[in-house]
Amino acid sequence: ASDVYKRQEMTNPTVSGQSWEGLKKIGILIGLLLTDGYMNDKEYKIVYTGKSRILHIKFKETLQELGIKRFTEWKDDKNVRVTQVKNKMICKLIKKFVGSVKTKGNNPIELPKFFWDLPKEYLSEILRYMFSADGCVTLGMRYHKHKRRWTFVRRIELSSKNDFLKKELQKLLKTRFNIEAKIWKKGLVIERKKEILKFSEKIEFVK
Repeated sequence: ASDVYKRQEMTNPTVSGQSWEGLKKIGILIGLLLTDGYMNDKEYKIVYTGKSRILHIKFKETLQELGIKRFTEWKDDKNVRVTQVKNKMICKLIKKFVGSVKTKGNNPIELPKFFWDLPKEYLSEILRYMFSADGCVTLGMRYHKHKRRWTFVRRIELSSKNDFLKKELQKLLKTRFNIEAKIWKKGLVIERKKEILKFSEKIEFVK
């Protein structure tokens, strides 16, 4: 199996001697699981679901770089792609950096500590996959009381009902990229024009 997370691929190795490059790959995997996936650590199953073929490819590529070669793939009864791998080593690796990736039921979520130290270009890539997995750009309407008229409002949204994840991501965006996001009941929202421009410049969506 590949020992990618112990290679010194950059001059600044961090947590437990793991390289920034290796931590980025682990971060992408965790990010995808927090948005459109789940992990059964009792059966050592890691599952990614979603309609995007590109994100499934990235999920598999990331695991392959961590030494995983065999996957199970199918489409569920709603025609949604499912990619699954069963591997004890990867489950333990994920658990080492994040207590849980279970977001349902408002389960307490804390992002990996290395997210706060990771080079910005690596963190932006992790967030790019997270927003592409469970996010979108929407066009809505808002009524201005002072102007007495309706106006169109463009928003970037990341869907999530987990309060802990929304607060963690809100803090991360503000601390690392100076992007202001609002917490709504069903997700995290970037609404002001200048914040949307910052997101477009620093993070953006997968193309």
